[in-house]
Amino acid sequence: MAKREALISNPESEEDEAIKKAYDNFKKLLSGENLKKSICRIKGIDESILNGYEDIEILKAIRDEVLSTQVVLITTKDRQDANMIFEILNGKGVHLASVDLIKNKLFEALPVDSAADKAEELWGKAKAELTGRSNCAGFGTFYRHYWLSKYKRVKFDDLYQSFIDIGPKGKDESLAFLKELVDEAHLYSVIMNPQKSDFGNRKEYYPLIEYMQHLDEWFGVTQARIATLALLSAKKRNLIGAKDLLSCMQMMELFHFAYNSVCHMQSNKFEPGYSKFAIKLRKQTDKSGVKDTLKGLQETLHGWLPDETSFVSGFCELTYSKKRGINSNKIMTTKYVINKIAAVKQGHDTFLDDLSVEHLIPESSSCDARLSVGNLIALEGSINKDVGNAELPEKMLKYRESKYVWMKEFLSTYEDFDNGSVRKRAEKLGKYMYNEIVCPVFV
Repeated sequence: MAKREALISNPESEEDEAIKKAYDNFKKLLSGENLKKSICRIKGIDESILNGYEDIEILKAIRDEVLSTQVVLITTKDRQDANMIFEILNGKGVHLASVDLIKNKLFEALPVDSAADKAEELWGKAKAELTGRSNCAGFGTFYRHYWLSKYKRVKFDDLYQSFIDIGPKGKDESLAFLKELVDEAHLYSVIMNPQKSDFGNRKEYYPLIEYMQHLDEWFGVTQARIATLALLSAKKRNLIGAKDLLSCMQMMELFHFAYNSVCHMQSNKFEPGYSKFAIKLRKQTDKSGVKDTLKGLQETLHGWLPDETSFVSGFCELTYSKKRGINSNKIMTTKYVINKIAAVKQGHDTFLDDLSVEHLIPESSSCDARLSVGNLIALEGSINKDVGNAELPEKMLKYRESKYVWMKEFLSTYEDFDNGSVRKRAEKLGKYMYNEIVCPVFV
Protein backbone atom coordinates (compact mmCIF):
# COMPACT_ATOMS: atom_id res chain seq x y z
CA MET A 1 0.00 0.00 0.00
CA ALA A 2 2.75 2.46 0.97
CA LYS A 3 4.69 1.73 -2.22
CA ARG A 4 1.57 2.24 -4.33
CA GLU A 5 0.84 5.59 -2.69
CA ALA A 6 4.47 6.64 -3.18
CA LEU A 7 4.31 5.85 -6.89
CA ILE A 8 1.07 7.77 -7.23
CA SER A 9 2.56 10.81 -5.49
CA ASN A 10 6.06 10.59 -6.99
CA PRO A 11 6.18 8.59 -10.24
CA GLU A 12 9.65 7.17 -10.86
CA SER A 13 9.58 6.66 -14.62
CA GLU A 14 7.78 7.57 -17.82
CA GLU A 15 5.57 4.49 -17.43
CA ASP A 16 4.67 5.53 -13.87
CA GLU A 17 3.83 9.00 -15.17
CA ALA A 18 1.41 7.50 -17.70
CA ILE A 19 -0.22 5.35 -15.02
CA LYS A 20 -0.55 8.34 -12.71
CA LYS A 21 -2.12 10.40 -15.49
CA ALA A 22 -4.66 7.66 -16.19
CA TYR A 23 -5.35 7.30 -12.45
CA ASP A 24 -5.94 11.05 -12.08
CA ASN A 25 -8.22 11.14 -15.11
CA PHE A 26 -10.36 8.25 -13.87
CA LYS A 27 -10.49 9.72 -10.36
CA LYS A 28 -11.72 13.02 -11.78
CA LEU A 29 -14.14 11.35 -14.20
CA LEU A 30 -15.70 9.13 -11.50
CA SER A 31 -16.03 11.78 -8.80
CA GLY A 32 -19.57 12.43 -7.64
CA GLU A 33 -19.38 15.97 -8.92
CA ASN A 34 -18.38 15.07 -12.48
CA LEU A 35 -19.79 11.59 -12.98
CA LYS A 36 -23.23 12.49 -14.35
CA LYS A 37 -21.86 15.41 -16.36
CA SER A 38 -19.23 13.17 -17.93
CA ILE A 39 -21.75 10.50 -18.89
CA CYS A 40 -24.11 13.04 -20.40
CA ARG A 41 -21.29 14.68 -22.34
CA ILE A 42 -20.01 11.35 -23.67
CA LYS A 43 -23.48 10.04 -24.52
CA GLY A 44 -24.80 13.37 -25.76
CA ILE A 45 -27.86 13.33 -23.49
CA ASP A 46 -29.46 15.90 -21.20
CA GLU A 47 -28.49 15.81 -17.50
CA SER A 48 -32.13 15.74 -16.46
CA ILE A 49 -32.37 12.17 -17.75
CA LEU A 50 -30.01 10.97 -15.02
CA ASN A 51 -31.54 12.95 -12.18
CA GLY A 52 -33.84 10.10 -11.29
CA TYR A 53 -30.96 7.70 -10.70
CA GLU A 54 -28.87 7.34 -7.55
CA ASP A 55 -25.09 7.49 -7.86
CA ILE A 56 -24.81 3.86 -6.77
CA GLU A 57 -27.04 2.77 -9.65
CA ILE A 58 -24.91 4.70 -12.13
CA LEU A 59 -21.73 3.19 -10.73
CA LYS A 60 -23.19 -0.30 -11.03
CA ALA A 61 -24.07 0.38 -14.66
CA ILE A 62 -20.47 1.52 -15.30
CA ARG A 63 -19.19 -1.60 -13.51
CA ASP A 64 -21.32 -3.83 -15.73
CA GLU A 65 -19.99 -2.08 -18.84
CA VAL A 66 -16.39 -2.57 -17.71
CA LEU A 67 -16.96 -6.24 -16.87
CA SER A 68 -18.52 -6.86 -20.27
CA THR A 69 -15.49 -5.43 -22.04
CA GLN A 70 -13.83 -7.85 -24.46
CA VAL A 71 -10.06 -7.92 -24.90
CA VAL A 72 -8.56 -9.27 -28.11
CA LEU A 73 -5.15 -10.90 -27.63
CA ILE A 74 -3.06 -11.56 -30.72
CA THR A 75 0.01 -13.74 -30.26
CA THR A 76 2.70 -14.83 -32.69
CA LYS A 77 6.08 -16.48 -32.40
CA ASP A 78 7.35 -14.70 -35.51
CA ARG A 79 8.96 -11.32 -34.78
CA GLN A 80 8.37 -10.00 -38.29
CA ASP A 81 4.67 -10.89 -38.05
CA ALA A 82 4.54 -9.07 -34.71
CA ASN A 83 6.12 -5.98 -36.23
CA MET A 84 3.67 -6.06 -39.12
CA ILE A 85 0.68 -6.33 -36.75
CA PHE A 86 2.08 -3.44 -34.74
CA GLU A 87 2.36 -1.32 -37.89
CA ILE A 88 -1.17 -2.23 -39.04
CA LEU A 89 -2.68 -1.32 -35.65
CA ASN A 90 -0.99 2.04 -35.80
CA GLY A 91 -2.33 2.59 -39.31
CA LYS A 92 -5.86 1.87 -38.05
CA GLY A 93 -5.80 4.82 -35.69
CA VAL A 94 -4.53 3.22 -32.49
CA HIS A 95 -2.39 5.90 -30.86
CA LEU A 96 1.15 4.73 -30.19
CA ALA A 97 4.01 6.81 -28.83
CA SER A 98 6.71 7.87 -31.29
CA VAL A 99 9.39 5.91 -29.45
CA ASP A 100 7.28 2.73 -29.65
CA LEU A 101 6.93 3.16 -33.40
CA ILE A 102 10.64 3.86 -33.73
CA LYS A 103 11.51 0.74 -31.76
CA ASN A 104 9.19 -1.29 -33.97
CA LYS A 105 10.77 0.10 -37.13
CA LEU A 106 14.28 -0.59 -35.79
CA PHE A 107 13.44 -4.19 -35.01
CA GLU A 108 11.80 -4.68 -38.41
CA ALA A 109 15.25 -4.39 -39.96
CA LEU A 110 16.57 -7.30 -37.89
CA PRO A 111 16.20 -10.98 -38.80
CA VAL A 112 14.95 -13.44 -36.23
CA ASP A 113 18.37 -14.42 -34.91
CA SER A 114 20.93 -13.34 -32.33
CA ALA A 115 20.87 -9.81 -33.76
CA ALA A 116 17.24 -9.41 -32.67
CA ASP A 117 18.10 -10.63 -29.19
CA LYS A 118 20.99 -8.18 -29.08
CA ALA A 119 18.66 -5.38 -30.12
CA GLU A 120 16.27 -6.19 -27.28
CA GLU A 121 19.20 -6.21 -24.87
CA LEU A 122 20.49 -2.84 -26.09
CA TRP A 123 17.06 -1.21 -25.95
CA GLY A 124 16.68 -2.46 -22.38
CA LYS A 125 20.11 -1.13 -21.45
CA ALA A 126 19.25 2.31 -22.79
CA LYS A 127 16.09 2.41 -20.68
CA ALA A 128 17.98 1.13 -17.64
CA GLU A 129 20.57 3.91 -17.99
CA LEU A 130 17.80 6.49 -17.67
CA THR A 131 16.32 5.01 -14.50
CA GLY A 132 19.46 3.97 -12.66
CA ARG A 133 19.96 7.21 -10.72
CA SER A 134 17.89 9.42 -8.44
CA ASN A 135 16.46 11.79 -11.08
CA CYS A 136 14.84 9.53 -13.67
CA ALA A 137 14.47 10.68 -17.24
CA GLY A 138 11.54 9.67 -19.43
CA PHE A 139 12.68 7.70 -22.48
CA GLY A 140 10.63 9.88 -24.80
CA THR A 141 12.17 13.09 -23.46
CA PHE A 142 15.68 11.66 -23.72
CA TYR A 143 15.14 10.32 -27.23
CA ARG A 144 13.85 13.63 -28.54
CA HIS A 145 16.76 15.57 -27.00
CA TYR A 146 19.17 13.03 -28.48
CA TRP A 147 17.55 13.35 -31.91
CA LEU A 148 17.66 17.15 -31.73
CA SER A 149 21.27 16.96 -30.58
CA LYS A 150 22.45 14.85 -33.51
CA TYR A 151 20.01 14.74 -36.39
CA LYS A 152 17.28 17.34 -36.75
CA ARG A 153 15.01 19.59 -34.71
CA VAL A 154 11.44 18.26 -34.92
CA LYS A 155 8.34 18.24 -32.74
CA PHE A 156 7.67 15.15 -30.64
CA ASP A 157 4.88 13.97 -32.94
CA ASP A 158 7.22 14.20 -35.95
CA LEU A 159 10.01 12.07 -34.46
CA TYR A 160 8.80 8.88 -36.12
CA GLN A 161 8.60 10.38 -39.59
CA SER A 162 12.00 12.00 -39.12
CA PHE A 163 13.39 8.60 -38.13
CA ILE A 164 11.88 7.05 -41.28
CA ASP A 165 13.42 9.79 -43.42
CA ILE A 166 16.96 9.97 -42.06
CA GLY A 167 17.32 7.16 -39.51
CA PRO A 168 19.38 3.97 -39.84
CA LYS A 169 18.65 1.46 -42.57
CA GLY A 170 19.32 -2.27 -42.46
CA LYS A 171 20.69 -4.63 -39.82
CA ASP A 172 24.17 -3.18 -39.28
CA GLU A 173 23.07 0.46 -39.11
CA SER A 174 20.21 -0.40 -36.77
CA LEU A 175 22.47 -2.23 -34.33
CA ALA A 176 25.03 0.59 -34.46
CA PHE A 177 22.23 3.07 -33.75
CA LEU A 178 21.09 1.06 -30.73
CA LYS A 179 24.63 0.85 -29.35
CA GLU A 180 24.96 4.61 -29.64
CA LEU A 181 21.56 5.02 -28.00
CA VAL A 182 22.89 3.21 -24.92
CA ASP A 183 25.95 5.47 -24.79
CA GLU A 184 23.86 8.61 -25.21
CA ALA A 185 21.38 7.47 -22.55
CA HIS A 186 24.29 7.11 -20.15
CA LEU A 187 25.51 10.64 -20.95
CA TYR A 188 21.97 11.96 -20.52
CA SER A 189 21.76 10.32 -17.11
CA VAL A 190 25.08 11.94 -16.20
CA ILE A 191 23.69 15.35 -17.18
CA MET A 192 20.70 14.90 -14.90
CA ASN A 193 22.61 13.21 -12.05
CA PRO A 194 26.30 14.14 -12.34
CA GLN A 195 28.67 12.41 -9.95
CA LYS A 196 32.39 12.82 -9.32
CA SER A 197 32.98 9.22 -10.35
CA ASP A 198 31.62 10.02 -13.82
CA PHE A 199 34.76 12.07 -14.37
CA GLY A 200 37.29 9.82 -12.67
CA ASN A 201 37.01 11.76 -9.40
CA ARG A 202 39.28 14.36 -10.97
CA LYS A 203 39.10 17.66 -9.11
CA GLU A 204 39.30 19.73 -12.29
CA TYR A 205 35.83 18.46 -13.24
CA TYR A 206 34.13 19.35 -9.95
CA PRO A 207 32.95 22.73 -11.32
CA LEU A 208 31.40 20.92 -14.30
CA ILE A 209 29.21 18.91 -11.94
CA GLU A 210 27.93 22.13 -10.37
CA TYR A 211 27.30 23.78 -13.74
CA MET A 212 25.13 20.86 -14.85
CA GLN A 213 23.26 20.74 -11.53
CA HIS A 214 22.55 24.46 -11.61
CA LEU A 215 21.31 24.41 -15.20
CA ASP A 216 19.06 21.39 -14.73
CA GLU A 217 17.91 21.55 -11.10
CA TRP A 218 18.35 25.15 -9.97
CA PHE A 219 17.34 26.96 -13.18
CA GLY A 220 15.22 24.24 -14.81
CA VAL A 221 16.63 24.83 -18.31
CA THR A 222 16.02 21.40 -19.86
CA GLN A 223 16.82 22.69 -23.38
CA ALA A 224 20.45 22.98 -22.33
CA ARG A 225 20.63 19.17 -22.21
CA ILE A 226 20.63 19.16 -26.03
CA ALA A 227 23.88 21.12 -26.12
CA THR A 228 25.41 19.41 -23.10
CA LEU A 229 24.80 15.99 -24.66
CA ALA A 230 26.81 17.01 -27.72
CA LEU A 231 29.56 18.49 -25.54
CA LEU A 232 29.94 15.29 -23.52
CA SER A 233 29.95 13.28 -26.73
CA ALA A 234 32.77 15.48 -28.07
CA LYS A 235 34.66 14.93 -24.83
CA LYS A 236 34.21 11.17 -25.19
CA ARG A 237 35.71 11.41 -28.69
CA ASN A 238 38.64 13.41 -27.26
CA LEU A 239 37.78 16.42 -29.42
CA ILE A 240 37.35 18.83 -26.52
CA GLY A 241 39.60 19.30 -23.52
CA ALA A 242 38.62 19.94 -19.92
CA LYS A 243 39.36 23.68 -20.14
CA ASP A 244 37.12 24.33 -23.16
CA LEU A 245 34.39 22.03 -21.84
CA LEU A 246 34.27 23.78 -18.47
CA SER A 247 34.40 27.24 -20.07
CA CYS A 248 31.46 26.44 -22.33
CA MET A 249 29.36 24.97 -19.52
CA GLN A 250 30.15 27.90 -17.21
CA MET A 251 29.10 30.29 -19.95
CA MET A 252 25.78 28.45 -20.36
CA GLU A 253 25.25 28.41 -16.60
CA LEU A 254 25.83 32.15 -16.17
CA PHE A 255 23.87 33.03 -19.31
CA HIS A 256 20.76 31.16 -18.16
CA PHE A 257 21.13 32.56 -14.67
CA ALA A 258 20.98 36.08 -16.13
CA TYR A 259 18.49 35.44 -18.94
CA ASN A 260 16.01 33.06 -17.30
CA SER A 261 16.36 33.28 -13.54
CA VAL A 262 16.98 37.01 -13.14
CA CYS A 263 15.36 38.65 -16.16
CA HIS A 264 12.66 36.01 -16.92
CA MET A 265 12.96 36.49 -20.68
CA GLN A 266 11.40 34.27 -23.37
CA SER A 267 13.07 30.88 -23.83
CA ASN A 268 11.60 29.71 -27.15
CA LYS A 269 14.85 30.45 -29.00
CA PHE A 270 17.00 28.01 -27.02
CA GLU A 271 15.80 24.72 -28.47
CA PRO A 272 16.49 25.62 -32.13
CA GLY A 273 19.70 27.39 -31.14
CA TYR A 274 21.06 24.50 -29.08
CA SER A 275 19.96 21.94 -31.67
CA LYS A 276 21.81 23.79 -34.44
CA PHE A 277 24.92 24.07 -32.24
CA ALA A 278 24.83 20.41 -31.16
CA ILE A 279 24.40 19.02 -34.67
CA LYS A 280 27.25 21.18 -35.95
CA LEU A 281 29.49 20.16 -33.03
CA ARG A 282 28.88 16.45 -33.62
CA LYS A 283 29.92 16.81 -37.25
CA GLN A 284 33.36 18.13 -36.31
CA THR A 285 36.28 15.75 -36.70
CA ASP A 286 39.13 17.82 -35.26
CA LYS A 287 39.74 20.13 -32.31
CA SER A 288 40.03 23.20 -34.53
CA GLY A 289 36.50 22.71 -35.83
CA VAL A 290 35.24 22.17 -32.29
CA LYS A 291 36.81 25.45 -31.12
CA ASP A 292 35.17 27.35 -33.99
CA THR A 293 31.80 25.81 -33.11
CA LEU A 294 32.18 26.73 -29.43
CA LYS A 295 33.07 30.27 -30.48
CA GLY A 296 29.85 30.41 -32.49
CA LEU A 297 27.78 29.43 -29.44
CA GLN A 298 29.57 32.02 -27.34
CA GLU A 299 28.73 34.75 -29.87
CA THR A 300 25.10 33.62 -30.06
CA LEU A 301 24.55 33.62 -26.29
CA HIS A 302 26.42 36.91 -25.91
CA GLY A 303 24.04 38.44 -28.44
CA TRP A 304 21.06 37.27 -26.35
CA LEU A 305 22.52 38.40 -23.01
CA PRO A 306 20.35 41.01 -21.20
CA ASP A 307 21.88 44.47 -20.84
CA GLU A 308 23.13 45.74 -17.51
CA THR A 309 20.08 47.87 -16.78
CA SER A 310 17.66 44.97 -17.28
CA PHE A 311 19.84 42.62 -15.28
CA VAL A 312 20.30 44.94 -12.29
CA SER A 313 16.58 45.73 -12.28
CA GLY A 314 15.66 42.03 -12.08
CA PHE A 315 18.50 41.34 -9.65
CA CYS A 316 17.18 43.90 -7.15
CA GLU A 317 13.88 42.02 -7.02
CA LEU A 318 15.53 38.85 -5.69
CA THR A 319 14.60 37.80 -2.16
CA TYR A 320 15.45 35.01 0.22
CA SER A 321 13.66 33.47 3.19
CA LYS A 322 14.39 30.42 5.31
CA LYS A 323 10.67 29.93 5.89
CA ARG A 324 8.67 27.43 3.88
CA GLY A 325 6.04 28.43 1.38
CA ILE A 326 8.13 31.09 -0.37
CA ASN A 327 8.60 30.92 -4.15
CA SER A 328 11.21 28.18 -4.49
CA ASN A 329 12.51 29.29 -7.91
CA LYS A 330 13.30 32.77 -6.65
CA ILE A 331 14.84 31.31 -3.49
CA MET A 332 17.15 29.05 -5.53
CA THR A 333 18.22 31.97 -7.72
CA THR A 334 19.05 34.13 -4.71
CA LYS A 335 20.85 31.25 -3.03
CA TYR A 336 22.89 30.84 -6.22
CA VAL A 337 23.83 34.54 -6.14
CA ILE A 338 25.16 34.41 -2.58
CA ASN A 339 27.07 31.19 -3.20
CA LYS A 340 28.52 32.43 -6.49
CA ILE A 341 29.72 35.79 -5.20
CA ALA A 342 31.23 34.19 -2.10
CA ALA A 343 33.05 31.56 -4.18
CA VAL A 344 34.45 34.16 -6.62
CA LYS A 345 35.65 36.45 -3.84
CA GLN A 346 37.19 33.45 -2.10
CA GLY A 347 38.96 32.39 -5.31
CA HIS A 348 37.11 29.06 -5.50
CA ASP A 349 35.92 27.31 -8.67
CA THR A 350 33.08 25.61 -6.76
CA PHE A 351 30.67 26.66 -4.03
CA LEU A 352 31.97 26.74 -0.46
CA ASP A 353 31.09 23.65 1.57
CA ASP A 354 30.40 25.40 4.88
CA LEU A 355 28.44 28.38 3.55
CA SER A 356 25.06 29.51 4.85
CA VAL A 357 22.97 32.47 3.71
CA GLU A 358 22.88 35.18 6.38
CA HIS A 359 20.30 37.96 6.74
CA LEU A 360 22.21 41.02 7.94
CA ILE A 361 19.08 42.67 9.33
CA PRO A 362 17.32 39.67 10.97
CA GLU A 363 14.54 38.04 8.99
CA SER A 364 12.39 38.21 12.12
CA SER A 365 12.58 42.02 12.17
CA SER A 366 9.91 44.38 10.81
CA CYS A 367 12.28 45.94 8.26
CA ASP A 368 10.61 46.14 4.84
CA ALA A 369 13.78 45.12 3.00
CA ARG A 370 14.81 42.27 5.29
CA LEU A 371 14.30 39.61 2.58
CA SER A 372 16.02 41.58 -0.20
CA VAL A 373 19.20 40.28 -1.81
CA GLY A 374 20.81 43.51 -0.63
CA ASN A 375 20.36 42.32 2.95
CA LEU A 376 22.12 39.00 2.38
CA ILE A 377 25.70 37.79 2.71
CA ALA A 378 27.60 34.51 3.00
CA LEU A 379 28.65 33.29 6.44
CA GLU A 380 30.13 30.09 7.82
CA GLY A 381 27.38 27.81 9.09
CA SER A 382 28.93 27.48 12.56
CA ILE A 383 29.03 31.26 13.03
CA ASN A 384 25.53 31.66 11.62
CA LYS A 385 24.17 29.35 14.34
CA ASP A 386 25.84 31.44 17.05
CA VAL A 387 24.51 34.83 15.86
CA GLY A 388 20.91 33.61 15.56
CA ASN A 389 18.38 36.48 15.36
CA ALA A 390 20.44 39.02 17.26
CA GLU A 391 20.35 42.64 16.14
CA LEU A 392 22.92 43.68 13.54
CA PRO A 393 25.34 45.63 15.84
CA GLU A 394 25.65 42.55 18.04
CA LYS A 395 26.00 40.23 15.05
CA MET A 396 28.73 42.35 13.48
CA LEU A 397 30.94 41.62 16.47
CA LYS A 398 30.55 37.92 15.77
CA TYR A 399 31.05 38.44 12.03
CA ARG A 400 34.68 39.36 12.73
CA GLU A 401 35.37 35.68 13.31
CA SER A 402 34.54 34.92 9.67
CA LYS A 403 37.32 33.93 7.29
CA TYR A 404 35.29 34.88 4.22
CA VAL A 405 36.75 37.68 2.09
CA TRP A 406 33.28 38.99 1.31
CA MET A 407 32.41 39.37 4.99
CA LYS A 408 35.69 41.18 5.69
CA GLU A 409 34.89 43.59 2.84
CA PHE A 410 31.44 44.21 4.27
CA LEU A 411 32.80 44.97 7.75
CA SER A 412 35.33 47.40 6.34
CA THR A 413 32.67 49.16 4.23
CA TYR A 414 29.71 49.50 6.62
CA GLU A 415 29.67 50.86 10.14
CA ASP A 416 25.92 51.42 9.99
CA PHE A 417 23.56 49.32 7.91
CA ASP A 418 19.85 50.01 7.80
CA ASN A 419 16.78 49.73 5.57
CA GLY A 420 18.04 52.54 3.34
CA SER A 421 21.35 50.76 2.80
CA VAL A 422 19.76 47.59 1.48
CA ARG A 423 18.56 48.92 -1.89
CA LYS A 424 21.87 50.61 -2.65
CA ARG A 425 23.75 47.45 -1.75
CA ALA A 426 21.41 45.35 -3.93
CA GLU A 427 22.22 47.56 -6.93
CA LYS A 428 25.92 47.39 -6.13
CA LEU A 429 25.82 43.59 -5.90
CA GLY A 430 23.84 43.39 -9.16
CA LYS A 431 26.44 45.45 -11.02
CA TYR A 432 29.24 43.39 -9.52
CA MET A 433 27.54 40.14 -10.52
CA TYR A 434 26.94 41.38 -14.07
CA ASN A 435 30.27 43.04 -14.79
CA GLU A 436 32.67 40.91 -12.75
CA ILE A 437 31.12 37.44 -12.99
CA VAL A 438 28.65 37.13 -15.89
CA CYS A 439 30.17 39.27 -18.66
CA PRO A 440 33.81 38.08 -18.38
CA VAL A 441 32.88 34.55 -19.60
CA PHE A 442 31.92 36.07 -22.97
CA VAL A 443 35.24 37.85 -23.53
